[in-house]
Amino acid sequence: STRWVVVDDTSAEITYSGTWTERLGDFATMKSWGTPYLGSQHGTSSTGGAAFAFTGACTSLALFQVQRALG
Repeated sequence: STRWVVVDDTSAEITYSGTWTERLGDFATMKSWGTPYLGSQHGTSSTGGAAFAFTGACTSLALFQVQRALG
């Protein structure tokens, strides 16, 4: 059977490189996108990277993002 695991962008399992900011709030202006999982988002206005490492078997991986200027 399928087992879904959701990881928030504030998880210690995710490492960021470059200059990132974390934005917390109600995100009322996101309109149809709804509130982000656990209420936070990370964003960068320059070149940056994010990595997530896990141990185990994986048959699929999904990454959800919204590209929009923060601020």
